[in-house]
Amino acid sequence: MTVVCNATPLINFAAINRLNILQEIFGKVLIPQAVYQETTISSFIWSQFIVQAAT
Repeated sequence: MTVVCNATPLINFAAINRLNILQEIFGKVLIPQAVYQETTISSFIWSQFIVQAAT
């Protein structure tokens, strides 16, 4: 199954370093460019986890 993810799940799962749960449940996770930019800004404390998971 493919899902489109908004910022809230990314932020919450990044906070507990468990972004892998999204892929395990849904398979393919699409992150719109605007959501990616919003959640990977330098002032966001867990942005590094989102960047790593997106690569």
